[in-house]
Amino acid sequence: MSISRRALLKGFAGALAAAPLMSLVGPRRAFAAGGGRPHRLLIMFTPHGAPAEYFWPKSGSDYTSSSGDISILAPLQKHAAKINVVKGIDYVGSDNHYANKDVITAKGPDSLDTIVAQKLGVRPLRLGVVPDYANSFTVDGFFTMEGGKAVQGNPDPVAALASIEGGLPASSGGTTPPAPTGPSAADLRRAALGVTSAELADLRAKAAGAGLRARLEQHASAVSSLAGTGGGGGGPVMPVAGCTSSATLAAVDKIKGKNVWAQENFGDLMDAQAEVATFALRCGVTRVVTIQAGYVNHGTPFSWIGINAGHHGLSHGVRDLHAKCQQYFALKLATMLDSLDVPDPEDPGRTILDNTTALWCTEIADGQMHNCQSVPMVIAGGGSGYFKTGQYLQLQSVSHATVLTALAESMGVTGQTFGGPGALKEIKA
Repeated sequence: MSISRRALLKGFAGALAAAPLMSLVGPRRAFAAGGGRPHRLLIMFTPHGAPAEYFWPKSGSDYTSSSGDISILAPLQKHAAKINVVKGIDYVGSDNHYANKDVITAKGPDSLDTIVAQKLGVRPLRLGVVPDYANSFTVDGFFTMEGGKAVQGNPDPVAALASIEGGLPASSGGTTPPAPTGPSAADLRRAALGVTSAELADLRAKAAGAGLRARLEQHASAVSSLAGTGGGGGGPVMPVAGCTSSATLAAVDKIKGKNVWAQENFGDLMDAQAEVATFALRCGVTRVVTIQAGYVNHGTPFSWIGINAGHHGLSHGVRDLHAKCQQYFALKLATMLDSLDVPDPEDPGRTILDNTTALWCTEIADGQMHNCQSVPMVIAGGGSGYFKTGQYLQLQSVSHATVLTALAESMGVTGQTFGGPGALKEIKA
C-alpha cells in the first residue's frame, strides 16, 4: 500500500489539533485574563534586607558579587536569563523595618497579590514561615493587605495543602471554587495521542517498503513518549495542570505533627511552604501565591545551615553571616523556579516560568543602616511575555511604585499605578 505524504500530514494535523484539549478542559483552566497567555504571580518576602557588597552582581549574566567571596545571588545563576536584578529602587515615604506593610502596597489599601487575584477571579494563596511571634499577629508580621487590613499567611503547610486540594476557601462575599473533577492534563494528553498511536499502528501494518515503515515507527515512538505510554516509564508522575488527586509532598509530610511556630523548624517549614506554593501554581489551584518567610525583628538562628546567631542581630553588623542567611533564601527561590521551569500545558512551547511573574522582596535595604533606599530586589520569570529579562538594572532613586505597576501590568492589570508615575519601563520587553 502506498501512503501519500499529504495523507500522513493530515493525520498528524488531526492529532495536534486534539492535543491542546488538555489545556482547555477542566475547572482549573480559565485563568488567563482576557484570553491569551496564562498569568501566575509568586511573591517571596524575606526580612532584614541584605549586605550590598554581597548582593549586587557583576552583571546581568554574572552573579558573582562585588565582594568576591560570598554571592547571595549565586544560587540563581542558572536562571539569570529569566531574571531582572534591580538596583536603585526606593520605598518612598517609608522608613526602617516597618516598611514591611508598604513593600507590595506602596501604602495603598490592597497589596499587589490582592489586586491581581481580583483581576484574575481567584483567591490568593498566602503562606507564612513563622510569620510572627508564636501564635500572634502584630505589626512585625504585616505584609499582605486587603481593604486596608493586614492578612496573615497560613503558617501551617499541612493545613495550607489541605485547603487547596479541594479548592481554596472563599473570603467574605466570595464563592468557593469547585473541587477538581474530570481528567487531568496527563489523561487528556494520553487520550488525544492514543488515537494517533492506533492509526500509526494500522499504517505500519499496511505500509509498503522498509523505509516508510521505519519512519512510521519513529513517529509512533515519539507519539508514545508524548502520551506517556512508552517504554521509558510513563508520563508525568504528577500532572502540571488540572490535578485531580491528593498530593504527596515530601517536605509537607516531614513537617506533620511539628510546631509550626517553633524557630527550630523554620528550615523544614520553608521547604514545605515552597513545595505547596509551586504545587498550587503548577496544578492551577490558584494563580497568585505569596510566601512570607519570617517577620521583621525576628531572631531565628539559621542552625540548619550552621549559623546559630539570630537573624535580626546578624543584620546589624555580622555582614558575612547575614549574607549566608540571605543566600539560603536565594537557594529556596531557585528551587521554586526550577519547579516552575517545566512545559506549560496551557501554553504549548513555553514553560510555566515563562508565564510567571516572581518577586523576591524585603522591607529594608541594609539591616545595619536601617534605610529604605536601593532595596535588594529580584524579579524572575517572563511575565507572560511582558518582561525583558537577563538584566542587572542600575537605577537612581526610583519609586518602587513603578515596579509594582509593572508587575501588575505583567499580570494583565491596567490602570493601577500604586500612586506612582507609571510602570518601570526598563523591564518591559
